[in-house]
Amino acid sequence: MKTTACSPGVIAPQPSTTNTLRLLSMLAFVLAFCPSLKADPPALATVSDDSEGKPEISRSPDTAELDKAIDQELDRIDREENQVRYRGQYRALIPLGMPAAQRLLQRFLDESQPFNRRQSCANALMDVATADLIPEIEAQLSTDLLIEVWAEKELVLLLAKLGQRLRIDRWLHELELQASQAPNTATLPSILEALTLLGDLRFRSGLVQKACMAHQQRIDLLGDIAGRVRVELRPGLIDEQLAIHYNLACCFSLLGETQKAMSALETSLGATSIRLEMVLVDGDLKPLRQLPNWADWVKKMSSAPTKEPDQEDQR
Repeated sequence: MKTTACSPGVIAPQPSTTNTLRLLSMLAFVLAFCPSLKADPPALATVSDDSEGKPEISRSPDTAELDKAIDQELDRIDREENQVRYRGQYRALIPLGMPAAQRLLQRFLDESQPFNRRQSCANALMDVATADLIPEIEAQLSTDLLIEVWAEKELVLLLAKLGQRLRIDRWLHELELQASQAPNTATLPSILEALTLLGDLRFRSGLVQKACMAHQQRIDLLGDIAGRVRVELRPGLIDEQLAIHYNLACCFSLLGETQKAMSALETSLGATSIRLEMVLVDGDLKPLRQLPNWADWVKKMSSAPTKEPDQEDQR
């Protein structure tokens, strides 16, 4: 390579190289003062191999695409299955994987969203989330000191479903201590609240037999209270007592105790908040709908006097 005089040990650029550097300098100058000429860098893509060994470009869905897919499924559930909740109900979102789980978590925690939509996102997370989401859930519970109680409960239940039971077991232990207080005028509200949460948390975290115990204890306690209070207060207590039998029926159904489940279910229909339409679609009661005498039972219940529907679902 021919060199020209320059500092010792430095090779001077050849003419062709010098011209190239000049062109690059001019281009840099133009781009610096003409931002409109700059091109956006291409989006990064991942390369994955298909079954034939040919690489293909795949991109994670953006937020708008995720929201569209999520809303379509949530709308379908609201339209077709709004009275029931069962495992795998949001199965259409499962193939979207971790991005969908993360987006559902964001929307669930967004307090500006309608409550019903947030609840639907929480339900969908039970189907879509995997153990990969655990660190984000733990971080949320650890850093958000003002998280709503119901939202905290949903996240703790989600962790339990994903195999992380530390928080749920600690919470259950605290509630068991609260429920074990000696009942008196001062402690009754606290005991009833603890039993309500115990029944729900035990059931939803897979402790169905223990959930039965909590529901039955609450039924017995309400019955005892109803026998001691003023007459005008009794109807509300009895109505609540009847409604809890629906939860009891769901527990017995999942445990395979169908006769107990049918008995509890029939009792629950005496409550103003429990309707036969719920019974016909509830996933927890599916074993009962497979019984030979189910059709006759439904016919008998359908002929019973109708009640005014209650807007609040007891489950």
